[in-house]
Amino acid sequence: MFGTHLDITRQKSNEEDVRQMLRRSESVSKSLARSNRDLEQFAYVASHDLRTPLRALMHLTSWVREDAASANIELPVIINGHLASMQTQVQRMDALLSGLLEYSRAGNRTHMQRSVDLHSILDDAAKHHDRDHGTITIGCEESVDEFVFSVKDDGPGIEDKYRERVFEIFQKLRRPQKGDGAGLGLTIVQKLVQTAGGEIEIQSDDPRGIEFRFRWPKKLDQLQ
Repeated sequence: MFGTHLDITRQKSNEEDVRQMLRRSESVSKSLARSNRDLEQFAYVASHDLRTPLRALMHLTSWVREDAASANIELPVIINGHLASMQTQVQRMDALLSGLLEYSRAGNRTHMQRSVDLHSILDDAAKHHDRDHGTITIGCEESVDEFVFSVKDDGPGIEDKYRERVFEIFQKLRRPQKGDGAGLGLTIVQKLVQTAGGEIEIQSDDPRGIEFRFRWPKKLDQLQ
């Protein structure tokens, strides 16, 4: 009789290590998903509930002016200035909360797959050009698995040292001005693209202008 003996102790040990790693990975994934849901719920509730007192403050500043006018009282210039500043700050806070609410909704499967009117979006697209006239060029390339979109402008551009910063929440590269957003636009875009399983990057070979390119997969099955 002939026989062989194979020691598979190490193999069994390795298999058990792999199983433990998979269990830990699954546990971490579930914990992260739960944390993300909690954060999104908090952002939604906070932004929604805080906007009510903000609107009340906005009305109060208008009522002060109206009551003064009804009583034939001329408010001092400095008081009018304070009221105007209060309204500006309330509007800015309202914009921040609106942006936070939109960010909390970004990545939701229901909102990820819907039709949009590109013309209506373009009407509100140019806000930071340093010239009276500018050009925005939008392109799309299709491959077997994905679309590659590009959005290019001929504005002042973005310095290399700031190109990662533009995707951070509430980040702006210039002083806030009237009519500005909350500094969440690119943050929301990045979240949407990454949630879909795509990537977004900045490209620029010219002295002026900037180009954003993002990959959007045709199948969004990985969305949770």
